[in-house]
Amino acid sequence: MQAVLALCYFCETDGPRVLMTTQSISENLRQDYCLPTTSKGLSTFVSAKSLRTRLTEESRCVACTSFIDGTGLITDDTEVGISYITTQVALNDRVYELVKYSCLHSLSCEVTTTPEDNIPKLSPIKSRAVQIPQSNKKWESSWEEANAEAKDGVILFGDDEHGYTLSYTFRLHDYKARGFSRFFSLILVSIDKLFITSNYNFFVSTMSSTIRFLQMESDMVFDREQNDPSNERLKQATASRASLLPAHFLRTYVTKLELDTSRSLTVITGRADIFTQLHMFMVCILRTQSRLCKEYLLEGVPTQDMLVMKERELKIDNGANAYDMSCSRCLDCFETLRKIAHMLENLPKINGQSVLEIVLTQLVTGGQIVLKCHNEALAKRCLLALSNLLPLGCVRILYAEEYRHVFVSNLFGCPQETELSPDAIDVVVLLLDILFDKIHTRQPVAEERETCSLSSGSCISSLMSISPKDDNVDESLAKHLIEILPPTKSFDFEDYVFTLIAYPNYTEPKYDTPTIVNRYKQLILDDDLSLRVLASVIGNTREQWLSKAKLVYQLGRQKEGIDLKKVLQIMKCTKQDGTVLLFFQAGLSYTYKQQVMGVIKKGA
Repeated sequence: MQAVLALCYFCETDGPRVLMTTQSISENLRQDYCLPTTSKGLSTFVSAKSLRTRLTEESRCVACTSFIDGTGLITDDTEVGISYITTQVALNDRVYELVKYSCLHSLSCEVTTTPEDNIPKLSPIKSRAVQIPQSNKKWESSWEEANAEAKDGVILFGDDEHGYTLSYTFRLHDYKARGFSRFFSLILVSIDKLFITSNYNFFVSTMSSTIRFLQMESDMVFDREQNDPSNERLKQATASRASLLPAHFLRTYVTKLELDTSRSLTVITGRADIFTQLHMFMVCILRTQSRLCKEYLLEGVPTQDMLVMKERELKIDNGANAYDMSCSRCLDCFETLRKIAHMLENLPKINGQSVLEIVLTQLVTGGQIVLKCHNEALAKRCLLALSNLLPLGCVRILYAEEYRHVFVSNLFGCPQETELSPDAIDVVVLLLDILFDKIHTRQPVAEERETCSLSSGSCISSLMSISPKDDNVDESLAKHLIEILPPTKSFDFEDYVFTLIAYPNYTEPKYDTPTIVNRYKQLILDDDLSLRVLASVIGNTREQWLSKAKLVYQLGRQKEGIDLKKVLQIMKCTKQDGTVLLFFQAGLSYTYKQQVMGVIKKGA
């Protein structure tokens, strides 16, 4: 429900009642509320049993009844697939309660603060001129002046619980009503306050046009009945000078003054199709508003990862690598990350520090992690899982048979027999191999090994790589299939074990653990967090530290000397945290760095 229009009436017998309600529903939901009619092409329908049951809960007279037996009117907008249905009460139970609450408040509780100049007034009543003394002309004031205290007009009220209502109260002339008028309100109910306020002028102007139409019709009927000679005793002029008449005059001579409180809107306006006309007006208001106002989804400013991804896609040689980084943010990688963390945490500690802390510290400070494993696909899967803890600009993954230095790849995978360079110091070397007692159950390496190449931009399983050529599987199509379909084989980490071969010297107790490492460790080892929550919290933590890195980058390149140690103290960062922020600056996009330098140069 975006908005519902309803016409309300203060019945002198039953109190505030909703005369008719117009709301929009999807065409595929019509069968839930409407029963099919016998004739096609008609605009009428028979409502479902639930609606007819709701109608019997309220006592109604003829004056506060519009559609009987649960019937109503319907208009289909075939272009957008929406049906506008008008019934006596709302179709949905929740909408019914909201409209009923708004009806009660619009007719009894809420009072408009519309200025007197903007109060919708009834048309002047045409009555015969009667000569009275000059001193008594004050009794000849018009009906509107006598009822000036009635605050008719527009008012907006509501809350988040009961919805928000734009109410337009008005009165219609009725010759046989108390005070010669009946009290109505045209209300617009919506749960979105912004929807009403942003379209306030449109709703007020269209609702006022509908009200003027009703007042014009009722005024014509009122004038016709007033000019009837048989109703001479009911003249408004006579009623306004009642205080000047002798005592008991009205009781003696006006004994046949008949007030008819059961006159419906069709009688007051003199139109048998008045509810059909109102249905057309309400449909026009709702339909026009839906066409004039379009909602747009604003995704906000792109993140640094988005900018880095865009920049990598523009480079031919790095386009495939960017594709793989986007795939690394899936939930399966976080499940793999959690399994790796538990396996590393269970290894013997080094100098009182867990292996998990050593690996995470090496990762976030820009050091190199070397993973030796004969299974190339498994090695790349582990490295991709670890890359979720870094900004995309800081990730350089590679699997090769020859060693590559850290400036080429900070997440490097290689076979077990690969020799490291003698100058490769301060690196973490992990060995991932199958357990000894599981060797006899292991499949041949050629069958288990999957063709997975980061340079090709896709990870193709063994079943797809050995598929016959007559399958006509296009290479670009295969890349999209891999993005959607789960891998044909899942690796069982219980058959493998990690071994720490080498580690840097900073594992000594005199070096503090970066704050982000403790945060990552706490999140990954928490099995109570679901994968979606884990991915969201890790992403927020990563973005938070990337924002700190942006601040350090901006202040560190100012021409005036700024003490970055004080900046780190303000951000409550330690010396080790400063190393993390320095490395995270590599995750900033080239576009952002150019903008910062451009602003600094202009300021000079």
